[in-house]
Amino acid sequence: MFRKILFPTDFSKFAIDVFKNIPKLKNMGVGEIILMHVIDIAKILGIGNDFDFCSWIKCEERKKLGNLSRLAELLQKHGFNAKYTLSVGDPATEIVNIATKENTSVILIGCRGKSITKDILIGSVCEGVIRKSKTSVLVVKNPKKLSNLFSKIVYAHDLSRYSNEIFECVKRVALQNESEVIILHVLENNMYQSAVKSKINYIKNQLENLGIDADVIIAYGVPHREIPKISEEQKASVIVVGSRGLDDSLPIGTVTDSVIRYSKIPVLMYKFLI
Repeated sequence: MFRKILFPTDFSKFAIDVFKNIPKLKNMGVGEIILMHVIDIAKILGIGNDFDFCSWIKCEERKKLGNLSRLAELLQKHGFNAKYTLSVGDPATEIVNIATKENTSVILIGCRGKSITKDILIGSVCEGVIRKSKTSVLVVKNPKKLSNLFSKIVYAHDLSRYSNEIFECVKRVALQNESEVIILHVLENNMYQSAVKSKINYIKNQLENLGIDADVIIAYGVPHREIPKISEEQKASVIVVGSRGLDDSLPIGTVTDSVIRYSKIPVLMYKFLI
């Protein structure tokens, strides 16, 4: 699943911290990494007419290409096939376009959490990528969490047909990394409890038949609050969610959107090709 990763960077301290932890993904089958930077022209909008836009762009391109080249060399020393690309425009749009053009397996994006009434939120670029991407997205708020990323997976299952499609992704990753898997379903009331247990336990049995250590948690409450909370209580290493849920009229599930916002651990948003 992780054969080709796109890693967009703004060269901030946080982005470099994420970059330094990328070699920890080597044992997950990562073959190629594409480094990317977008020169955001919105930063200079409104500057006076005497501003030399062309000279500024050329200067930025020269500096950023040098930075990308140095980072690519470091990854190559770790045995990765690494290349880089530079774009000018809206960061989220450019990132999604390159991911599609390069047919990447996943976009690895670091999002600095900002605490507002204890809620961990995400930046506008990260949010834009999540909403527009046709590729799966791995959102990381703590760079150190890339270590043993798939040691303990929370597979958030809402019983939609999309959650069933994630099964193949979870199965492959768990087998490759000898992961423990927790299948988590959150009920907003106690209706259909027995039917839910039957369906979730069926998935558990499928995983166990493959030799995967699996467990089931059925909780009650608001899904987008309970999923991050329970994942943290279980000391999970990553949450795997789908980009769509029961309401497939939405481009991204409202639960998925909120889980990404509030989770302190990495979230892999699995994108469906439909």
